[in-house]
Amino acid sequence: MTEATPTPAELRTMFSANLKRLASSHSSITDLSRNLGINRTQFNRYLAAESFPRPDVLNRICTFFNVDARILLQPLAEIPDGSPYPSDATLAPFLGPGTPAPEAFPLGFYRATEQSPDDPDAVSHRLYHAKRVQNCTLLRGFCPVARAQGRASQEREVRGFVASAGHRLYALVSHRGGVGGRMYLLSPPTSSDKGHWVGHTFPLGETADGLPAPGRLDLSYLGQDLGAALHAARTAVAAAVRANAMQPGKQTDQGQDA
Repeated sequence: MTEATPTPAELRTMFSANLKRLASSHSSITDLSRNLGINRTQFNRYLAAESFPRPDVLNRICTFFNVDARILLQPLAEIPDGSPYPSDATLAPFLGPGTPAPEAFPLGFYRATEQSPDDPDAVSHRLYHAKRVQNCTLLRGFCPVARAQGRASQEREVRGFVASAGHRLYALVSHRGGVGGRMYLLSPPTSSDKGHWVGHTFPLGETADGLPAPGRLDLSYLGQDLGAALHAARTAVAAAVRANAMQPGKQTDQGQDA
């Protein structure tokens, strides 16, 4: 005898119970629904078992919490944890899932422009690619050729991750072995410039006494097409070089790599 097919009411009730448990690690349902890109009123209907989401919204929820569609069918405690990151269960009640929703930080290519804290006229440019792996948003980029001093691409590679902290984003990036690490702290884009983040960059691993001085950071979204992203990044760098050439004493890194 086959098991009875769950009724719509039973599916809504099961999903509601599981969603409440997943949401319990977040201090604010408003922030959670914003990170998920779901209207707060509609999210409350899911919690109250009055509705369950469309397939695309369900996929977004499952991806965000690193679960699968079985949250419609059985209690969360009975679903095996397939996460390869054991720290998820330990840190999620304190930090939340961390990774920003696609609406808050789209996947694709970004141009990072860093201003040195020691020399405001010294500016460097770097191209990053953001992708989602499990419950993490990862960054990958390369140190500009102009600063690489003949190093191989493997030595120029930079990797890290992006996470959310309330309305802000932060990122940690570094070369292999923790060399040349950076922490980025970003404010959300304004409504008039949704593809542009501003914030500060903090060098890590410095040997000097005291905390390092922060530099200015500008992060621009370039889309998901590599060719278009490279063209946009190189055009912006070339424009900066021309502008700096008109002002003696200013420096900029002209190298750019994907």
